[in-house]
Amino acid sequence: QIWDPSKIVTKLKEWNEKYSESFVTLITAQDEYGLDRAGTSKDCPFDENGDGCINYILTIQDLKVHPIGSESSNALPEVFWSGCVHGNERVGPTAVMEATTLLLESAQCESISKPIEEANACRRLLERKYGIDNDRRQWLARLVTTRRIVVLPTANAVGYYRNTREDELRNDPNRDFPFDYPDGTKCMKTIAARTINEVMRRHIFQLGLTFHGGMEVVAYEWGAPSYYRFQSPDDTAQAQIAGAYSNYGGGWRKSHPYEVGTMNDKVYYVRGGMEDWAYAGSWVPELVIPCEPTTYSPYAKERTVYNNATLRVFNMLVETSNHKTPEPSMLGTSQEVLNKDFTEGNGHISRNIRLSLLSADLVQPYVRMVVVNDLALSDDIVPMSVSPEPIRVMIPKHSQTISVEWTVGGALDIDETTLWTSSSSHQSNTLFRTREEAIQKGFQPQEQQEQKLMSGKGYFSAHGPQPHPSSSRSFDSNEILGPVFVAELDVSNLKNPGDSVTVAASARVDNAWTTTQFSHSILKPDSGPQSHVVNARTN
Repeated sequence: QIWDPSKIVTKLKEWNEKYSESFVTLITAQDEYGLDRAGTSKDCPFDENGDGCINYILTIQDLKVHPIGSESSNALPEVFWSGCVHGNERVGPTAVMEATTLLLESAQCESISKPIEEANACRRLLERKYGIDNDRRQWLARLVTTRRIVVLPTANAVGYYRNTREDELRNDPNRDFPFDYPDGTKCMKTIAARTINEVMRRHIFQLGLTFHGGMEVVAYEWGAPSYYRFQSPDDTAQAQIAGAYSNYGGGWRKSHPYEVGTMNDKVYYVRGGMEDWAYAGSWVPELVIPCEPTTYSPYAKERTVYNNATLRVFNMLVETSNHKTPEPSMLGTSQEVLNKDFTEGNGHISRNIRLSLLSADLVQPYVRMVVVNDLALSDDIVPMSVSPEPIRVMIPKHSQTISVEWTVGGALDIDETTLWTSSSSHQSNTLFRTREEAIQKGFQPQEQQEQKLMSGKGYFSAHGPQPHPSSSRSFDSNEILGPVFVAELDVSNLKNPGDSVTVAASARVDNAWTTTQFSHSILKPDSGPQSHVVNARTN
């Protein structure tokens, strides 16, 4: 069912009480940014110590592995979820709260090692409630420990409380951003827009979702009148990611999978839209104007002057359902909630839970070893584990070769992947981002030993995982969320007890995102990709 405003606030505070030292940070726009509360004494009575509604912002992050302010924390890829800027479009807030529930419960379960009875009981409960098996639980836990996800369940808190599109001053938050507006007095009039602005100014998001209602589509840039009939320089990546969202969201008898396309084509263009502003506010300065609103307390125009890095986000518009408040029978269930093919339990909330989680997966590629010599390996990412031990596998005496299996996640197209080996037994850090860095650390690519480069498709690609997980020698095909690559390594040089080899895998992914199918006359601006998410993995 749709969560009411008081339930959202109560749950946020419960999470903060339970996970504040492990996985969450809860702030408010009022305390953190000095913003007013929208509304009157009759609005949001559950928000104490003042009149009007409070804007709550929850950040999901493994605080033990990545303490705030640490080098590793500063390097985390960031994702933004906005439940609603239109208060009468009701699916989004519940979807992001339910997705957060799955993330936190899975990370908590996966962090428990002892007593084993407690760990097993927690995991059985997850499977009974949501149909989440071992691999999916580990996947969700990985997302918590390797990303930072900022959740703003109800940016338009007063509109959500009143079940109205606008705020109490009848201003539309999704016409309130400084993009393609000629008049600075017409932006940042709402507390919703100011809250989002303050969040964006403090992060470098790569992917974001903003949930709406009234139709069924996943839409991306452009969606502004100045770019009507033009494509963005990131169109290839946007189209592929939107298609993946639609595919994993799925459909059912009364609702097809989401259509995808630009906002100009599939929805309509607007001035002051959040989506185009978040995508291009840092690199199209001619369409960005400092705001000087006259509502609420003064809001300095310097707060809408941006550097060239802040606003390069794929902040996609998800029109969740044709009805702004769907019938309860159309919302879906928690049963098998991560399985898009379980159509009996699918619905507008269920599919947007999956869509949200997919955004967290796609924000950064990763490689994971899964099998050595028919031995299934434990997951390499464990929440709350600061220094997990390297995975060590004994090799039978007189072995000439060993079989290694690995998978690649966080990507749609896997352009090439290969194994690397090092004779050093003291490799404490096998992370490398370039070929040169790998060689500097003592690794050699196996293609130099006639080990061919491999390619494939990610788990969430339109064609599904390739090579298919059924190629694994030790896993059922449903147990691995990704393609499975298999290679034989020559270990005939390991002759003495204690001899070892360090094995790592690398991948290059989604290089097609740098290309375009459109002529230069259709692209505006006519340039290469401008978004963080494309440049982070291809540049």
